[in-house]
Amino acid sequence: MRPNEWKWRYAILFCDCTFVFGAYYYVDLPSSLQVDFVSGEAMSCNANYSMLTSACCDTCLGLGPERYSLLYAFLFWTSAILSLLSGWVVDRIGNRVSAIAFIILTSVGCNLFALAVTPPFRNTSVMFPLMVTGRMLLGFTNGPLRIVQDRLVSYWFGGDSFVAISFITLTRRGGTFLNFLITANLSVHFSFTWAIWFGATLCSSGIIIASVMVLLDVHGVKKLDAESQQPSRRAINITEITNIPKTFWIHVAMISFETSAFTSFVAYGPEYIQLRYGYTKVLASYVIGATYIGPVFLGPFVALTLKKIDCNGLVATGITILCVPAYLLLAYCLTIPPVVITLLLGIIYSFDVIIMWKVTIDMIPQAVFGTAAGVAIFVSRLLLGITNFVVGAIVENTRQYNHQKDIAAYQNALLCLTALSVFSVSCGIFLNVLDIRNGDGVNKRFAKNTDTDVTDTTELIANDKLNKEYKCIASNGT
Repeated sequence: MRPNEWKWRYAILFCDCTFVFGAYYYVDLPSSLQVDFVSGEAMSCNANYSMLTSACCDTCLGLGPERYSLLYAFLFWTSAILSLLSGWVVDRIGNRVSAIAFIILTSVGCNLFALAVTPPFRNTSVMFPLMVTGRMLLGFTNGPLRIVQDRLVSYWFGGDSFVAISFITLTRRGGTFLNFLITANLSVHFSFTWAIWFGATLCSSGIIIASVMVLLDVHGVKKLDAESQQPSRRAINITEITNIPKTFWIHVAMISFETSAFTSFVAYGPEYIQLRYGYTKVLASYVIGATYIGPVFLGPFVALTLKKIDCNGLVATGITILCVPAYLLLAYCLTIPPVVITLLLGIIYSFDVIIMWKVTIDMIPQAVFGTAAGVAIFVSRLLLGITNFVVGAIVENTRQYNHQKDIAAYQNALLCLTALSVFSVSCGIFLNVLDIRNGDGVNKRFAKNTDTDVTDTTELIANDKLNKEYKCIASNGT
């Protein structure tokens, strides 16, 4: 029996989707309570500020924009380094041990972060170091655990991975969407501390789900025939990485620029929405949370649409172009409701993230999937960390706790995000020119149409070209 013939693989997919749900809930938790993290006692709602007219805080931690940006920068930089190393580790020790080990470390990070904002550690010299330590451990979510998830999809759904990827995306962003939907409400109706600990508990529940997933995977592999057994663990030749088509790495750069802009907007958006439109903390959280409505509710439909079009590079480039006017409209146009623009950004993100992992699964052989995906995530997370740090510096250096000047500071940050989107589109144009010329498989419809002077077996040869190259390299290295 082959992997795609085992009916219980959908149970593995369910566990693969849900065991990181709580971790993704926690990644953007500071964003849903941004004003409480950034502002000091001078901006307390109990002072001279009204939640209806200005950005004020109930529990004021007083980090400021720069230290707040470090919460995201350290998370993404740690994720980048861990992805580079853990991709190789996952290829060596396998999915099962990696899933259990990484989700435990992630849960420890969530609980440390929650401990940091709990009395008696709150507003002490210990608070920020504990926060940073927790966020660094949470970095296992944004890189290593993603590699484990996609490696499992590559193995059990390798032949038709679009829908599986869409459900992975749905639950990843479902966790983030739930955070923006309920965290601010929990803080208002219960307490800031309870809101933080709820997320930590949700993250820790992933350990149980990961254990069930491992048991299912062990049982499933025993049912497979010898040819379909998971590949043996062997030393990886550097040539196997360099032999991956250049179009894949250009595609990684394109998606990295766009996700850096998107993630930075999500991290800093709530306070800007409060300042610019006069929304409450809860309403601003809803507006930013709308960016994840697309990935949560449209993921499977996006996957089916992409499968029908079969031109991933052209679609990604075309839809990313829309980000350029979107950020400019958020900065300078008050007539359009912000939720309309955040919904558009969410739809764009849905296409980009599904395309990224579909291309990754299609172009990277199973034997080196973890290592190559780790390199790709390293590049993406490194740029994410730099972008968050730069945006934080822009806001910190130009704001003066004056309403109009604070808005101007965020407008400068949105111009930075616009520039990143322009870089992304430029990479996309270059990617499509190379792919259509070389037939690397990012735009498969064009690759199929260009192979005309061939025999009946050509399609099979084209689809298996990369695997043959890797087998040849492996045999030469032994």
